[in-house]
Amino acid sequence: MALKDLLTIGWLYKPPKNPSLATPAYMAQMVDRWVLTQGDENYVAQVKAAGASPDSRFWLYFSADNGDDPGRQALLPPNTPYQSHPNRPLRNNVCYQEGDITRIRDLHPNWFMRRPDGSVIHKNLADHIVFDLGKPGVRQFFCERINNATWSQGWNGVFFDNLHIYFTAAHGEPVATQQYGDGKSDAWLAMMLNYLDEVRAQCVTPNKGALGGNLQGEDLARWCKVAKKLDVIMIEFFSMWRDSYKQPADWERDLRKMQFAQANNIEAWAVTPFDPTLAFEQNDATHKRRFNFGLASYLLVVGPTSVLRASHEPYTHAYNFPEFAEVRALGFPKGRYFKKNSTLYRRDFTNGYVEVNPFTQPPTAVINVTQRNIQPPQAPFVAQAEGQMHRVNDSV
Repeated sequence: MALKDLLTIGWLYKPPKNPSLATPAYMAQMVDRWVLTQGDENYVAQVKAAGASPDSRFWLYFSADNGDDPGRQALLPPNTPYQSHPNRPLRNNVCYQEGDITRIRDLHPNWFMRRPDGSVIHKNLADHIVFDLGKPGVRQFFCERINNATWSQGWNGVFFDNLHIYFTAAHGEPVATQQYGDGKSDAWLAMMLNYLDEVRAQCVTPNKGALGGNLQGEDLARWCKVAKKLDVIMIEFFSMWRDSYKQPADWERDLRKMQFAQANNIEAWAVTPFDPTLAFEQNDATHKRRFNFGLASYLLVVGPTSVLRASHEPYTHAYNFPEFAEVRALGFPKGRYFKKNSTLYRRDFTNGYVEVNPFTQPPTAVINVTQRNIQPPQAPFVAQAEGQMHRVNDSV
């Protein structure tokens, strides 16, 4: 598979809310990969009608392991009537019909994931109750809801948000459960891998779709085990945390994740966390630096299956990035990245180079176009050789 464009752009979660710039026609030209939720089907139709590429893909978003529980009604006594809430339940999860949670509470209380003391678990301290994906009934329910929402509406696949390599309930920290013990247990991981296999068999393969997820966690071996179950992975905090830069070893781990995905023909999204409103509308130097660092880090490992989501917040606004034209002027990679010295990472392109130093405080990055008006090579960069050189051991 050859690299045709340095920048394949992805869009996540909801249609943009700044229509003066982000018209369907503008978005159709800018974005090739989409993750949206139920209720966005009309917007998808508008983007397609406005000239989206035939190669564009649209995936339907679902929470990986939890359902919307308006008012935490799963905690109420059995047979307590369902209480309606405005604009709920949310349509980003499998419990998208009113009364789902109370019916499950009354008929299938063993479907919920529980702490060792028996209490049910809500995700991220919010109204999202977590299910035990090892239960056959839960799997049947999830697969039925996914199939009902996805394929008849023309989506190209399923995308699980907050898919983790451990069992977590808040802020990414592992949590012990009654069913699987420690949040880092191999029993929980085996269950999750088996669940992803079942979703593929029951939902994805029969409909010739794709299975993706926002895959979180820093243990590379464990991350790779889950990644191999997916067609699309997202690295949400690629190269940086939300409010800080990563340590060099953590930064390089993100590069290895991207390389692993390329070597295994998995589409890999890099989400670079910075605020474009501050960077480009308020001319904030800190966020401009973060934008440049994330973009340069991405270019070190860009390949045919790479996707860039530039900006982590806000998800609902599109921006015009004039820097993208300069990036495309680099041409194509001439090979893989290499360490120029103990701290400087470099990759050469047909018309320039990229250098990143993750060790300085703050880290530095250079994107330098040294030639102009140079035609791209007849044979665009092919990533297989690079991926094999950097392939993470299959035993992980």
